[in-house]
Amino acid sequence: MIGLVTVVTTHFVFSLLALRIRRKSIAISG
Repeated sequence: MIGLVTVVTTHFVFSLLALRIRRKSIAISG
């Protein structure tokens, strides 16, 4: 159960980081 929560949390964090990187790259290129 704890492992599942860790996986979900990690995936959520990486998703947020990906969105931030995309926004930064778009802002820089735009």
